[in-house]
Amino acid sequence: ERSKGIEFDIQGQILPHWSVIASYAYNDAKITEGGNNEELNRQKPNAPQNTANIWTRFSIPSGKAKGLGIGVGANYVDKRNLSLNQNQTIPSYSLLNAALYYTIGKVQLQANFNNITNKTHWVGGYDYIRLFPGAPRNLLFTLGYTF
Repeated sequence: ERSKGIEFDIQGQILPHWSVIASYAYNDAKITEGGNNEELNRQKPNAPQNTANIWTRFSIPSGKAKGLGIGVGANYVDKRNLSLNQNQTIPSYSLLNAALYYTIGKVQLQANFNNITNKTHWVGGYDYIRLFPGAPRNLLFTLGYTF
């Protein structure tokens, strides 16, 4: 077997308090030798050929809302084979996520809203009996301190 691919990441500031990060990966993971000729040159199971992500964050720099920030992002995962025979596949999916941040000095309170559209998706599996579901819509709170 072999895997060839390429990844691109780009990140930067659109404005002083507005950042964006985006990434894309192409993965050509194939079976190159084996006992079954039908499996040769097929995409390996659970290996998406394309994945992509984007995230943007804006923080309010001054005024009464200073320290408040919002983030929005999405990620895409291409369809995947469940087995080498390619008869069973996991469909591609896209997820939308968002976050609210509030920073005071070295303390940050954060609320993440994951899978906003409550998209049913599968993160992996072996066959239709053993599929691994992705997380449904959820809300995650974190409190952090920077030393």
